[in-house]
Amino acid sequence: MSQRVTLQDIADELGVSRNTVSKAINNTGLLSESTKKKVLAKAVKMGYKQFSYVDFDNVNKQLQAKNDKTEIALLTTWFLNGSHFSAPMLDKFQLEISKFGYSMSMHIIRDEDIQNLTLPA
Repeated sequence: MSQRVTLQDIADELGVSRNTVSKAINNTGLLSESTKKKVLAKAVKMGYKQFSYVDFDNVNKQLQAKNDKTEIALLTTWFLNGSHFSAPMLDKFQLEISKFGYSMSMHIIRDEDIQNLTLPA
């Protein structure tokens, strides 16, 4: 039975750091496109299974071809700007979904909306 391929295995094969491999596979941080491609190609060749890398250009082309609605509504009972955590989280969420061609709108749900089972206008 073969052993599971790790980030360190890929790094050792390429002579780069484990951090570089992680950035390439997770599509985070600043790496050149050539480095990303080398890491991803080596990962595939070695049988690495835990990819979270997404080809955003391809996804965006598919979304535009479908011409589907691409808005996500966030419904909440309280406004999130009072939290030091929620504002950066929402910014990051909006940034990430925009890569897929989505946008987000936020709506406050009042108690009467919940009681009447209605959505905000």
